[in-house]
Amino acid sequence: MAAIHREITTKDDVPLSDLLLDAVAEIEIFNEAERPFRELMAQNVTERTFRVHTGDMTWEELAEGEHARTGRLDSTEMAFSVTKHGRSLGYSQEFIEDNTADIVRREFQELVDGALQKEHEVLFDIVRDGWADGTNLWFDPEDYGAYSFSDTHNHQFADTQELFGGAGAKTASGHIREANKEIRHHGKRPTIALMSSDMAGEFVDELAYGADYHIPEAEGLRETALPQTTMKVDGVNLLQTAWLTDNEVHVVAGEERPIYFHEARPVQLTQGENGGPVGDPGDLLGSYGSVRYGAAIADPLAGLSFVADDLA
Repeated sequence: MAAIHREITTKDDVPLSDLLLDAVAEIEIFNEAERPFRELMAQNVTERTFRVHTGDMTWEELAEGEHARTGRLDSTEMAFSVTKHGRSLGYSQEFIEDNTADIVRREFQELVDGALQKEHEVLFDIVRDGWADGTNLWFDPEDYGAYSFSDTHNHQFADTQELFGGAGAKTASGHIREANKEIRHHGKRPTIALMSSDMAGEFVDELAYGADYHIPEAEGLRETALPQTTMKVDGVNLLQTAWLTDNEVHVVAGEERPIYFHEARPVQLTQGENGGPVGDPGDLLGSYGSVRYGAAIADPLAGLSFVADDLA
């Protein structure tokens, strides 16, 4: 006798094939959606390697008939790794049969939300540890204006005294202005400052010049164009985030796009942890969501960190 095929359905009779179509559509929307926080600081690259070009291309005054000195650019190549991230969807036949389609879809939505949260975690981990720390940089920094730099240049300041080069309490906005100097003397323009909710409160207390001004949540942005009411200090937009604590602040020249982000494979559903893509409705049972990408700070001088431990 031939086997009788019965498609698995939810408690309210939605077939597994419909759930698969919903899942695929949800993933496509997620993969094509804007990533406002990433786009504020990062650029998508197609390779895992990148080059930093340094050298002297300064123009000079020439006497009549004099030949210009030849400019020279040196380049250093670096590579960064790609990591696979994933999570089990947790669908079993019993789970499908015992729950309505809305509950089943909610599980899938949480899986997709988790993918975005993981991306934010990865980006913040890179920002937290990626700026020049006073040890040997892997390239020779370019001189700019009246400033000269070595490969031991530092952009991580442990406290207020280290940032300002002397003791004494400083205002929250004063910290931002001092940090700006450290970035501007490389010819870069700071645009955003990331901080904890506690530190954001210090700015609100100091700069409460209007109730309509606020400090948005970085990971909650819906578009790269920041609200006009975003609080700003010395040209820097202030953003708060749950990924930072205490009085730690990161000031970034966002227009430099110092983070390189390489997506080797967008989010997809796979058959088990290491299987191929889900293609049939039955493959949803025991499936995983996975993605492969890597990120690195390609310009460690385009941002800095400080801890404002002595506030006036």
